[in-house]
Amino acid sequence: MIVMDEHASVLQEHLDALCPELAAVVTDAVDEGNEVAETWTGFGNAVRLKNPRPVLTAIEDRVRARLTYHPVRDPHYWLGEIHCRRHPGWFVALPYPAHGPADEPTDLPQS
Repeated sequence: MIVMDEHASVLQEHLDALCPELAAVVTDAVDEGNEVAETWTGFGNAVRLKNPRPVLTAIEDRVRARLTYHPVRDPHYWLGEIHCRRHPGWFVALPYPAHGPADEPTDLPQS
């Protein structure tokens, strides 16, 4: 079950539209205590997590090999995006942390 922020705009149909690789990223983050903060289409198709970490803690190597990280680093939007190389339609947005440094994933190739 994916835990969602109770005050956010999260549509199940958006979560259902994720490719298996990005669904694994979201499920892994949620299993580690993160939450889905919002989903959207139109301005890209995305799922934004509530926190930048934890993320990518137990992603299998075969799934990880299909992912890329795109740093955005724009406080008006988000810290960065995790994309799937095989299914480019959606991404997982990582927000800036509420406190502390912006710790980005370093174990994914950057796009």
